[in-house]
Amino acid sequence: MAEGPGGGYSAPHMHTDLSPGANDQSFLAVSSAMTAIVVFTTTDGVLRDPETGSCGEAREALDLLATRAVPVVLMSQGDAARVQALQRELGLDYPFICDGGASLYIPRGYFEELDGLTAGDEAWEIFQFGVRDPSRAVRLLASLYSVRGEEILTIGFGSRVEDSGLLTAVHVPIVVRQPDDDPMRLLRRVPSAYVTAAVGPAGWNEAVFGSAAAWTP
Repeated sequence: MAEGPGGGYSAPHMHTDLSPGANDQSFLAVSSAMTAIVVFTTTDGVLRDPETGSCGEAREALDLLATRAVPVVLMSQGDAARVQALQRELGLDYPFICDGGASLYIPRGYFEELDGLTAGDEAWEIFQFGVRDPSRAVRLLASLYSVRGEEILTIGFGSRVEDSGLLTAVHVPIVVRQPDDDPMRLLRRVPSAYVTAAVGPAGWNEAVFGSAAAWTP
C-alpha cells in the first residue's frame, strides 16, 4: 500500500510485500529477544480452506509458530464447541475467542493472575462481553500476556468485513485474500493492513513465511 500524507497507508494500493524489513510493520522483522508475538486469527477461509475445510496449507506455518512457542489464538463467529474441535485438530492449547468476539475462553491456569477470579468450568476461564466485538478480547489477552514482563506484538489475520474489529485491535493486521471477496472492502476499514497474494490458508502460510528470515531464535 502507498504511504499517505499522514504517514499511514492509503487504501487504493494494497501492500503485499511481507519480506523482512519491507517496512516498519513487518512483524517478524520487528521481533526481538524481549518481544513476545501473539497471533490472533479467524478460522474459516483463513486457516481452513473455504471449500474443503482443510487446514493443510497452513500446517507448515503453524508448525513454525509452534517451534517458536508463539501462541495462536483462534477467533470464530461460531460457538465454543466448534473452536475447541479445531483446536484439537491443530494441537493448540491456547485461549480462543468465539461467538463473534462475545466470548473469550482461557485454559485454567494459563494466566496465574486469573486463578479463581472468573466464571467458567473446570477447564476454562470464561469472559462474556455481551457484544460481538473481538477487539475487547484481543486487548484483554494482550494485557494478560504483557503481565509476564515482555513487550507484546500482536498479529491479526482476517478476511471479511466482520473481521475489522479484530484487525483494528492488533499491531500488525493481515488480510488473507479470498476467492469470492474483494479485499478492498476490508482495507477501507483497516487501511494499514497487509494483503496476501495467495488465497485462504495458503495466504496465511505466505504471511508467516514471508518474513521468516527475520525471526529471532
